[in-house]
Amino acid sequence: MHAVEEITSGYRVALIYNLTVQRGGLSADNTAITPELLSALQKLKDQDRQVVYSLGNKYSLSQRKLGFKGRDRYIISNIAAAIAKIGGGISLACGDLEVKRTDPDEDDIEYSDEDQNLDHDTMNFMANLNGREVEISLNNMEHLAGPYRHFSDSKLVWTGKYLFSLGLSLDAMRPYDQEEEETGNEGVMTFNWYRTSCITLWPTSESRGIQERGREENLSWKDILGIVNQQPPPTESEFEKAQINFHKVEFLIDRCIVHGLPDHQVREAGDLVYSLLDLLPDDLRSRVETNLISSSVDVQIEKEEAKSEYSLKSTAIGFSRLLRMKTLFRKDIQISFTKTVADLLGRSSILFTPETLQLLLETYQNSEYISDWIRCVFESHPNVNLLQDFFHKMEKEDMNHLQNTLTGISVYDLHESIISGIKRRFSTFYVDDEDLYGVYITNIGNPEEYELYQGFGLRRPGGSTIPGIHQTMSPPTFCMKNYVEFLDKQPLPHKTRLLSLLVDSIMIPVDKITPTDEKMTLRSREQLIVTKNLIEQFTKTPSLVGFSEIEKLRENVIEATIKYFAQAKPETPNFYLPAWNSPKCELGSGCAICGVLNQFLRSKIESSVEFPTNWNIDEKEHYKILHAELTYVHYPQVLLKYEYRSELEVSFSEWSRRFNVSKIAKYSYADAKIEYNGQVKERETVFKMIGEPFNREGRIRREVPDGQFVEKCTATDDDEGDDEMDDEEDDEGEEEWEGEGEGEDLILFE
Repeated sequence: MHAVEEITSGYRVALIYNLTVQRGGLSADNTAITPELLSALQKLKDQDRQVVYSLGNKYSLSQRKLGFKGRDRYIISNIAAAIAKIGGGISLACGDLEVKRTDPDEDDIEYSDEDQNLDHDTMNFMANLNGREVEISLNNMEHLAGPYRHFSDSKLVWTGKYLFSLGLSLDAMRPYDQEEEETGNEGVMTFNWYRTSCITLWPTSESRGIQERGREENLSWKDILGIVNQQPPPTESEFEKAQINFHKVEFLIDRCIVHGLPDHQVREAGDLVYSLLDLLPDDLRSRVETNLISSSVDVQIEKEEAKSEYSLKSTAIGFSRLLRMKTLFRKDIQISFTKTVADLLGRSSILFTPETLQLLLETYQNSEYISDWIRCVFESHPNVNLLQDFFHKMEKEDMNHLQNTLTGISVYDLHESIISGIKRRFSTFYVDDEDLYGVYITNIGNPEEYELYQGFGLRRPGGSTIPGIHQTMSPPTFCMKNYVEFLDKQPLPHKTRLLSLLVDSIMIPVDKITPTDEKMTLRSREQLIVTKNLIEQFTKTPSLVGFSEIEKLRENVIEATIKYFAQAKPETPNFYLPAWNSPKCELGSGCAICGVLNQFLRSKIESSVEFPTNWNIDEKEHYKILHAELTYVHYPQVLLKYEYRSELEVSFSEWSRRFNVSKIAKYSYADAKIEYNGQVKERETVFKMIGEPFNREGRIRREVPDGQFVEKCTATDDDEGDDEMDDEEDDEGEEEWEGEGEGEDLILFE
C-alpha cells in the first residue's frame, strides 16, 4: 500500500546537468552556408569596419572553453565555415559586450533619414544608438577563426554606429545596473548598463594576421612552424602572397631578436628565412635588409624599457641577438646585416659593454668594416671606462685572435674617436631639432651602470662613481675634468696631441650664441659651464700651465661670456604720467580723490598710492568709476578712459574697501635690476675663474673706454652689495611725496 506523506527526516539529492558540446572544432553543414551568407561576408571582406553581434546566451570565460550552445553554435559554425570558403580575409572572435547607454526623453531623439528607412526586423536589429550617448566596450576577446587578431587589452573600446543581435534586442534586455541623475529643467537622465556575450567579424588580411600573431608572447616552436608553413589561400593575388611571405620573414626575425630562441631553433629559422627570401621581389627583400632587422631591435629595447626593473644593459640584448643570428644563419643568406649593424653602432641609446664589443669582433673579425666600426662605437659612446675595460678584457683573456683584428688601431687612435664624440655631442647643443638635442634616459634602475658605460662616461678610471649625475647626453663637468687629468698622465707626444684635439672639440661657437633665443642661450651656457671648469683644471695641473692651447680656450670663454651676458645696466625710468580729469567728477580740480591721484601720476616716484577705507556712498561710486576709467574693466557709465591705463595697476574692492594705484614701470624696472645683477655675478664668476680682471659692473678692460677701467678689488668680493646696483642710484631725481609714511606703499589721508 502506498501513501503520500510529509517528509520529516533524511536528505534530498538534486542532480544538475549543464549540457554542452565540446569545443573541439566549429563544424558546419555545407548546406547551411547559403549564398546570401557568402555574399555578405565577401562584401564585408572588402570593407574596413568591424561588425558586432550579441549572442543569444551569456558565456563566462570557462563556459566558452566548453563550447557554445544551441543556435549560437549553429550560427558561429556556419560563419567560420563560410569564412574558410571565401578564402579567409575576416577574423572571427568572441567575447563580452558591455554597453553603457544614456537614455534621454524619447521626444529629444532625432532620427536621420537613413535610420527611418532601416528594416529593423530583417536586420535582427539590436539597438539604434543614434540620439543616445553610449559607451561600448568589448571585453575578454578571443580569436575563433580566420586570420588571427591579437587583443592585447582586456577592454577594447568600440565606436560603431549599430549593434546587431542573434538574441534579444537591447531594449528587451534587463540592465544589470542603473543610475538616475537630476538635470534641472531637463528632467531626469537615466544611465543603463547592459552586458552579454558577442562575436565580432573584423576584415583582416592573411598578412595582417601573421603580424598580429607575432605580438603573442608565449608561442612554442611548433606554433611558430605552423604559422610559417601555412600556405596562403589559392584565391590570394600575387601581391598579397608576397606580403604574406614578407611578414613571415618579419615574424621569424622578430622571434629571434625580440623574444630570443635557442641556437638550434635560430639555425632552423635561418633556413626558413632563406627559402622565403627566394620568393620575395627585390623591393621587399631590400626592406628586410634596411628596415626590418633594425625595427626588431627597436621593439626589443621598447619591450625592456617597459619593464618595472629596467636595466641599461638590456638595451644591448637585441643587438647581441642580432649578432648571434648573423653567426647562426646561413653564410650565403641573401641579405646583408652590414648597414643595420653600422646604424646600431652609432646609437647612443644602446649600452655597449666590453662583452658586446667582444661579440662584435668575434662576429666580424674578418670584415673590412671592423676597424671603422670600433671607431664608430667610441665616437658614439665617448667613454674611457669602456675603452680601458675592453683592452683589459682582451689582455686578461688572451684573445690574440681578436687583437689581430684590431691591427693598426692603437688605444690612442680610439681616444681620438672619443674626443670626436665629445665634439659631436657639443655640436648638438646648437641644432633646432629637439630630437637631436640631448637623449634623456628614463627608468634607470642603477645610476652606477649608467655612469660606467653610458651617459658621458669618463669618470675617474678606477674611482668611485658619483651619484645623482645629470642624465643627459651633455658631458658632466666632473667627467671632463677627470679626462683632462687622465690625458695629462699619458706619454708624449700623445698627451699634447690629444689635449689639443680636446680643446678644439669644446670650443664654443660664439657666432651661434643668440641672447634673444632662450633655448639656444641656455645650451650655450651649459657648454660655457663645462669649458670654464676645464680652464680651471688646466691651470691647476702643473704640467699644463704653459700649454699653448689654454690661451685660445680662455679667449673663447671670454668672447662667449661677453656675448651671453650682454644685458646693459638698466636706467632708472621716469615714472611721470599725465594727469587725469575724470569726466564724471563734478568737483574737478577741487576733488580730494582726483587731486591725490593726479599728484601721484605727475610725480616721479615709483611707489603705490592707497586711498582711505572710510568711504561714503558717493565716494564708493567715484572709486568704481575711476577703476573703470583707469583700467580695461567695462562699466556702462564710463565712455572715456585714461590713455595711459596700460602703465597702471589698479586694485579695487568694494568688500574690503580698498583702492590702490601702482605704476607698472616699477615692476619692470625691478625685474631688469634682478636680471642685470644676476648677469654681473655670472660674469664675475667666469672671469675670476679664468683670471681675467673685471670692474664693479663685471666688465673687462676691452668693454670700457680707454682710461676708464677700474679693476674691482677681489678682496672685498664677499661684501654684500659690491656687485649689485646701488639703491641710491634709483633715487636720483625723485620728487618728495607730500604726505606721511615711509616704505613702498604710502597711506594717504591719515
